[in-house]
Amino acid sequence: MQIAKQAFVDTNVLVYALYSDSPFHTASRALLDRVQTDESLTFCLSSQILSEFYAIVTNPKRVSEVQSSEKALGAVEALLALQRVTLLPITGETVVAWMKLARHHAPQGANIFDLQIAATMLVHGVSEIYTFNRRHFEKFDGIKVLAP
Repeated sequence: MQIAKQAFVDTNVLVYALYSDSPFHTASRALLDRVQTDESLTFCLSSQILSEFYAIVTNPKRVSEVQSSEKALGAVEALLALQRVTLLPITGETVVAWMKLARHHAPQGANIFDLQIAATMLVHGVSEIYTFNRRHFEKFDGIKVLAP
């Protein structure tokens, strides 16, 4: 039996998969559909990613069609119900790792959140991330950025 390759999925991919008016919708949707059929792949998410997703899709300044709280929660539940999706915990070890990364990279403001994603990945041994925000993650050693 082959061990599935793990890859983290960034928030932007999940948001674009939901909105058909996004120029990135088709690629994002295809990626999420792929995990359902490709047994060699497992997607990883964290509570941070799901919280960011909820925050974006319920914010009228961020999306073309605002989701109600209930619809946004339903979308989160649907993501968690996908086959071969793993929810990675943000542990104390993750906090120590992002603090170490912060000392090295000195992020400002909201950039700390991408740093926490990188720390979560590294702590759990996940070396690849699907994202449209290449520059947010290519600076981290040990992380390969993949386009959906």
